[in-house]
Amino acid sequence: MMAESYGFALLFCSFWPAAVVYLQKNPTIGWIFQHPYVIAYG
Repeated sequence: MMAESYGFALLFCSFWPAAVVYLQKNPTIGWIFQHPYVIAYG
């Protein structure tokens, strides 16, 4: 289970910055993803 979680994280870690940019442009929930703590992880 730990190996699967690690593999999942490795697979999608490069996808997170692209997802954050897309979600920031979304007018409904974009304000949530414009906070500094979300941008720091993106």
